[in-house]
Amino acid sequence: MKLKTSAYHILIFLYRYGFLILTLPLQTFYLKSAGVIFSAYIYLADVLLITSLLICACLSYKHTEAYITQNHLLFRKGVFLRFETSILHRSIHTLRITAGPFQRLFGICRLSAVSSKAQPSIFTKTKTLSSLKVPSKKTSAHIKSSHLSTLLLSVGFYNAFTTTLTLIPLFKKFSTLYASDETLKATAPLSPQSLRNIEEISMLLFTLSAFIITLWLSGIVITFLKYCGLTLIFSKPYIFIRQGLLTKRITRITPSAFSAVLLRQNLLMMILNRYTGEFRIPCEKKENKVAFISAAPVKKCKQILRHLLPISEEETLRLSPIKNSALSYTRLPLILLIIFTFFEITADTFSPYTPATRPALFIFLWLTAWFFFRICIRPKCFISLSDNLVTAGCFFGLTFTLAYIPKDKIRLVKISQSVFQRRKGSCTLRIFVKGRVRKSYFIKHTEKEKAAKFKNELCGRN
Repeated sequence: MKLKTSAYHILIFLYRYGFLILTLPLQTFYLKSAGVIFSAYIYLADVLLITSLLICACLSYKHTEAYITQNHLLFRKGVFLRFETSILHRSIHTLRITAGPFQRLFGICRLSAVSSKAQPSIFTKTKTLSSLKVPSKKTSAHIKSSHLSTLLLSVGFYNAFTTTLTLIPLFKKFSTLYASDETLKATAPLSPQSLRNIEEISMLLFTLSAFIITLWLSGIVITFLKYCGLTLIFSKPYIFIRQGLLTKRITRITPSAFSAVLLRQNLLMMILNRYTGEFRIPCEKKENKVAFISAAPVKKCKQILRHLLPISEEETLRLSPIKNSALSYTRLPLILLIIFTFFEITADTFSPYTPATRPALFIFLWLTAWFFFRICIRPKCFISLSDNLVTAGCFFGLTFTLAYIPKDKIRLVKISQSVFQRRKGSCTLRIFVKGRVRKSYFIKHTEKEKAAKFKNELCGRN
């Protein structure tokens, strides 16, 4: 079956390479001082540039096609340089159909095929992809996320705590943390220039905070529209994920494709005891992330994991932080907090006046939250080993992550020791999964002997 390319491909080509047209307004500066002949040459070059872009867009549209055969999915593209990508059906672990509001209006969608080696895509008619849509079977298990959980997922993609702290300058007129100009004049002999500088700093903080809050809220709205109606469908032999309010997206995943299943918690999720889940799918170019559940309770997450992975409750080996590792986990935020506090005390001592606005309050509260987060998260960190699965509980910034990794997806196990860890007989164990991603799942300050035993069971003895 041949998938005919839609004329929408011309607009995409111009969108990708049409940035060259943006150089046209910059040429007016030279045209003012240039002669008539030179100006004519510049206009001629502009016309040739626009014409060549349109010709290349039309030619690339005519020479882009895809074929679905019995064993392969074939993509061809290119005008002067022709590229042909052939992917075996058994190598394709993810098929994604994406259609925005304007694309749906004209019956157009984008088909993307993801394998471990390539990620080709094509814009085609929606009617030709009827065989790839979600099967409407009553026996399929549908798990749909609510609007509340989708909203919590949208907030979770951004650090709500960090952004909330930027509200402090917004409410500076109503907060007791900021003194008024009359109080400043009564408590400190400030010059008019100093008062003017303080007002400028306050206005700058107010503008910056308003800008950050605007970006944060707009990001929440965009993410909510992207993941609204997130539905997980189990239909053997595939897993289907539907999502999106404006831009509809259907993703078909082979269950054996993902390298890890992640359950994530930020500070807000920890308070509500909910998790956000996503698949990690390896690829040489870029690791794909596919969210499959949004801010779901713990019971629902366990129910979904039973369908996805052969989770065994019997653990053959479990690594946890050593008892006296609390200081090691909090060393970095504690050092930064001490340095920052010393700097603030020194600045207040040698400064002729105390400023009315305190931008340092944001940094102080963030470091304090980071310090207490490390203390609270340390007992939850672990790495366990069962028959077919490795489970890792670790943190990235202010996010706690539970990673479920099949044994056959692990490509590297690394043990490292610092000078301080050698004295205590501890180490850091890192697990790298398949793909070109550098991120690892780790546990810090665990026993060296158990970590070596864990590595030997996974990779064998040297």
